[in-house]
Parts: sequence; C-alpha cells; structure tokens
Amino acid sequence: MASSAFSKVTFDHVGIQCSSEVFEDEIKFLNASLAPLGIKEHWRIAPLVSAMGNNPQKPDFWVSAVVKGTEIKQATTPIHIAFRADDRSQVDEFHKLGLAAGGKDKCVNLRVHV
Repeated sequence: MASSAFSKVTFDHVGIQCSSEVFEDEIKFLNASLAPLGIKEHWRIAPLVSAMGNNPQKPDFWVSAVVKGTEIKQATTPIHIAFRADDRSQVDEFHKLGLAAGGKDKCVNLRVHV
C-alpha cells in the first residue's frame, strides 16, 4: 500500500545508458509506460541525453547513449529500477502502455511497485 508520507520518486536521480541504435525506441517506451506515474521526457541536453521525471525544473531520471570518446558502444548490463505507484491501477497501466509502445524495455529492467 502506497503512503502519502513518501514522495512519488524516492531517489534523487538515476541515469541509465543504452546504445544509440535503441535510444529513440527506449525514450518512446519510457514515455509511454511511465505516463501513468507522471514521468516523461522534458528536454534533452544533447541529442542522445534525455532529461526525464515528474518535474521539468529538476529531472531525476536520465537516459543517455553509452559514449566513450566519440565512439558509441552497446550497454552490457541492464539496470533494475523500481518506481513507486499509488495503486495497482497505475501498475496495470504501466504494463499496458509499455506493451503498446513496443513491448519490452531495451536497456533497463523496469518495474513499478505499489
């Protein structure tokens, strides 16, 4: 059961990386599946660096392409991130919209918990 004593996002910020080949698909997936939680892309500080979250003044979820020098490399280790939802309907909406946006996250083991 979610409590109003907790903020919607309990971390300061999280950054994940993926390859440039799947970057735009990853942003599309994340925008769709996280919409029920009020999380979306607000802006980009570079073509392959997305600032996301609930608040455009302080993005707390960053997605970028893996870059070493000027060479972009494939990310090798997925990251597990669990966002807090207010209720089960938000969890269900997360899964429904994620499937509609392409089915599966590309770079991260993403979960939503009540």
